[in-house]
Amino acid sequence: MPERPADDGPLHVRPDDLSPWHVQVNGFDDRRISWSNSSSSMRDRRFSHPHMFIPRNAANATDDWRAAIRASQHPPECRAARYLLVEDDMIGSGLGFTGRLLASALLLAMRQGRVLLEIPRRTAHTGAPYSRWCARPPHSLQCVYDPWSHCPLPNTSHGERLYWFEERCACKVGSGGRPEHYPLNTSCREHPEQFDAGCFLYQLRDKRLVAARLSSLYAVGPLWMMFRVDGADARALLQSAHRFLFRPRAWVSTAASCIMEHARLRPGRFIAVHIRTSPQKVREVGARRLPAVPAYLTLARRAADASGLRRLFVQTASPSALALFLAAAAAVSPVLEVSHTFNPRAENDSWGGRLADGDATTVQTAVAAVNAHIAAQAAMFISPASSLWTPFVSHLMGGTVGDDGRPRGSWEQPYTCGAQAQLEVVFSARPSEAGMKRASTQLRCWRQA
Repeated sequence: MPERPADDGPLHVRPDDLSPWHVQVNGFDDRRISWSNSSSSMRDRRFSHPHMFIPRNAANATDDWRAAIRASQHPPECRAARYLLVEDDMIGSGLGFTGRLLASALLLAMRQGRVLLEIPRRTAHTGAPYSRWCARPPHSLQCVYDPWSHCPLPNTSHGERLYWFEERCACKVGSGGRPEHYPLNTSCREHPEQFDAGCFLYQLRDKRLVAARLSSLYAVGPLWMMFRVDGADARALLQSAHRFLFRPRAWVSTAASCIMEHARLRPGRFIAVHIRTSPQKVREVGARRLPAVPAYLTLARRAADASGLRRLFVQTASPSALALFLAAAAAVSPVLEVSHTFNPRAENDSWGGRLADGDATTVQTAVAAVNAHIAAQAAMFISPASSLWTPFVSHLMGGTVGDDGRPRGSWEQPYTCGAQAQLEVVFSARPSEAGMKRASTQLRCWRQA
């Protein structure tokens, strides 16, 4: 894995090719959500979500929404901009789940006319910055992904107040049948789902600097869950948000290219297989919801036969699962070329802040970013339905979605192989390719035996 370049730091120059954020963007008139206005009405009928930036008919845009998102993250004057600062305290959560929360936070910030930035956590004794992803500056996911904005973190040393959601907002506790508000206390910490969403949305909406822990945004379901998961508008915005937030640094792309070149993987001409298993995952979802390793190979062979693709890229954190897959593939499918990264692996989940070793954590984050970038270039991606790595990579693969969930435009829509399947197949291939059309037809209704 190449070393992170010394100059691979934050961006402090505003790009000069931004789309105008206060006028027509992707056919949507968002003048009321501009740098000169704090927020639109939460009941605005132009949106299909009460809190997040999900315009109605967003899926009908001729392009994705990354241009609008990018413009919203680069205000003309950083010193006058409004901010939503998030502190990632979701210890043990993987990149897929974290990505889902950060994408929601970005759409929440856009709705309120804010710039989303991540702030590092700080130790209680020394105040030194640290992160569950990276032991180096900037102590955030921006170690492996491009900066979200040219604006630096706001300077509060001159007396401007930073309003923390957890300190400002009360916890709703029912007492005698009547909801009451209490300051943040032990009871609230025991029941974080009772954080007051209304306080964040209304009492803090006029504050310039607002901060929140990622776990609190997760705990307040209405801030990120109040929409149909399969809604076309929500999918379109979540996809664009993921593809903006998780743009790999140049050195990550270089590492991925080296691995692909060594394995003779060409973009759009290989199948990626993600094997998810660990004692922690078994306890989380149950053994029945985790496919056995042979099931991955069965589906991969069917996908290869239907598409004509013979190169597989396997990614898994489990050394035993990798060994089993490689042995089975060599025994039954000698024509398949199987490749993988040679990073350290462990049977137990060890990412996202589970380890005390900062260097090991940094390496694991880099490995995850490289694996995601490679998988996003696959023609097909096979992954468990119970893993949030599946939608994470699916969003990065791209594609446009129609209201009926069918492919629209020049790219196949990433869709799953049956709603009840334990394994999902995500496609991102040109419909003009006969092998991909045949594979999508044969595999869309596959079920694990």
